[in-house]
Amino acid sequence: MKLSAIEALCFNGQPCIELDKLWQALHQLFNSAQNYQININILDELSSKLILEWDPFSKEEFKITIL
Repeated sequence: MKLSAIEALCFNGQPCIELDKLWQALHQLFNSAQNYQININILDELSSKLILEWDPFSKEEFKITIL
């Protein structure tokens, strides 16, 4: 199964448009970051971001827009 361009992530300069490539990228990233300390203070910056309100839309409208 191939992912659409909207869902694809890039890893090492290559798009991960196949599930096995995406899994490999996520697995490598997790393993490389597993033993690092986490600074949760960066989350404090999220609350200061502007919160935008969206007009309501249906699941079908969303699907049509992204496909």
